[in-house]
Amino acid sequence: MDQPPLGTKNYKYCAIIVTYNRVPNLQVINKSILEGTLDLLIISDNSGNKSLLDGIRQQFIPEKSNKYIIIENNSNLGISKAMNIALNEASKLGYNFAFLLDDDANISDDFFKLEKEMIENLINDGNKIGAVCPAVSNNFNHLGKQVKRYYASEVKRCITSGMLLNVSVAKYIGGYPESFFLGMADVEFTYRMYLNGFKIIRINRVLICQEFGKSIKSPLASFLVLPIRMLNFLNFNLNRFNDIIYYCPSYSPERINDIHIATISYQKEHTSPLLLDIRLFFERIFNIYWHIMLYMLTHDNDYLKLNLRGQNEDQ
Repeated sequence: MDQPPLGTKNYKYCAIIVTYNRVPNLQVINKSILEGTLDLLIISDNSGNKSLLDGIRQQFIPEKSNKYIIIENNSNLGISKAMNIALNEASKLGYNFAFLLDDDANISDDFFKLEKEMIENLINDGNKIGAVCPAVSNNFNHLGKQVKRYYASEVKRCITSGMLLNVSVAKYIGGYPESFFLGMADVEFTYRMYLNGFKIIRINRVLICQEFGKSIKSPLASFLVLPIRMLNFLNFNLNRFNDIIYYCPSYSPERINDIHIATISYQKEHTSPLLLDIRLFFERIFNIYWHIMLYMLTHDNDYLKLNLRGQNEDQ
């Protein structure tokens, strides 16, 4: 399959943030808009919270008011649908690339510049590029640092936060999967990009930080999270993914079950019949481990209420 044509080397760049009950820090985005590195910010809001939207608008640069768009979805549509609405707006306005950021992402001042340089160099060399992404850590001491070893690596999947996405490729492969409300949506989307022959390049000199849920920092947490850290480092070294879990990620019991259900759906869609039962078995084991680990750290009995199979598994 040929890469959808960009048509010009004067590429247009926007940033997209899907918000839900959080006011993102726009300091680096505003700086990039003033410098001309970034042309537009699109906020796709799932909260319907007017005070939150006021808090976002208060950060806008008054003399650059035409550089901001807020799409009010008025309810929680989920990450995929909210992202597709924003990507459709970016495409309609003629933007070639979109920086996708979570509303809790922390980025360095040169983040946009470094990713722009990488994607333009790759496309100008004739590569079929779907996206470039940073390395992501939940250790905030890593902000602005780089992963030593290699300059860049080709990966099969990456998370939404920090991705610089080729908008035409997103449209070409059908956008974010709206059957995935939150968990695993980015993994399914980027893996589908990979399956369609588009490269995803992780830039190891760009390392951004964000929490996965709420990070727990304690000696016991450091011990219990070792299997998760080993799995993440293994995926990173095998060039399969782009995040490095350093501190213990703590999600609510409901969110963990949502991730479990979404992972089952993902595995059923992208795993061969010969391997499916094996992968589902290990997913159940990991789900049990994650619940028990967080119960030991928080003493919250709700973590003992396991959803072992997932409501969609037998459908």
